[in-house]
Amino acid sequence: MNIIINATQHSATPDQIAAGVYASTHETKLREWLTFDSIPSRLTIQQHAQFIAGYVVDQAMEIVKNADFDAPHHKALQQLAGMPAYRDTICKSFRIKAMIGGAPYLMAELEKELWHLGIEPVYAFTKRESVETTDENGNVTKTAVFKHAGFVSAIQ
Repeated sequence: MNIIINATQHSATPDQIAAGVYASTHETKLREWLTFDSIPSRLTIQQHAQFIAGYVVDQAMEIVKNADFDAPHHKALQQLAGMPAYRDTICKSFRIKAMIGGAPYLMAELEKELWHLGIEPVYAFTKRESVETTDENGNVTKTAVFKHAGFVSAIQ
């Protein structure tokens, strides 16, 4: 079972959801942490990264608590999902990932926070395909379509 928490400003695409990405339940708050209205200080960047990483852990624990697992060891761990002392163990055991993306100056700090919590940060990889359509007047419109093609793990 892939558990990938969407920690981006954008909704996951159907292809990403099929690959194991879970939608955010608090998109408004997440967008606030991912957005800066002025040049952020180092402390502000660190705080935002910590808030987002904490959010990812909370989302992962909810998913693990409510999932339907077959494996006995997963069922045993599932019962511990509500206990903060076991969060690292659960994140590592279930190989929790977070799909991240946004301001480059935040991503490095966010990667560090996620790795520290046992969560693997990943970036969505898309292929760009050009689609041309011709209208009734013969005008051609070229559109770039982004297709989900997988994930790229952040380097630890």
